[in-house]
Amino acid sequence: MFTYEQEIKRIMDNQAVEDYMKQKSREEGIQQGIQQGIQQGIQQGIQQGIQQGIQQGIQQGKEEGREEGKLEGKIEIAKAMLQEGDSVDKIIRVTGLYKCDIQSIKKIIQMR
Repeated sequence: MFTYEQEIKRIMDNQAVEDYMKQKSREEGIQQGIQQGIQQGIQQGIQQGIQQGIQQGIQQGKEEGREEGKLEGKIEIAKAMLQEGDSVDKIIRVTGLYKCDIQSIKKIIQMR
């Protein structure tokens, strides 16, 4: 049989072990939570980065498309003006194209 002091010591030892295990479990839980939070943050960051990249790519593609469309329009106007017999200087003023570009267009028209 246990004496009173031995029983008190056993209870206190058991309580200390239980407290230690709870504290250890809490610390492990916190560490797991931090790791999961980091992983989720990384995943969200990657997803946001991908979305931003896609949006920037779309925007850049639209801008490039507009610029190409403007240039194609200027070239078509230059072709029409050359076919009407307008001067190269006038076509430069109207379209903003370079003289060498207009001369290239003129050569292409003459080859047809």
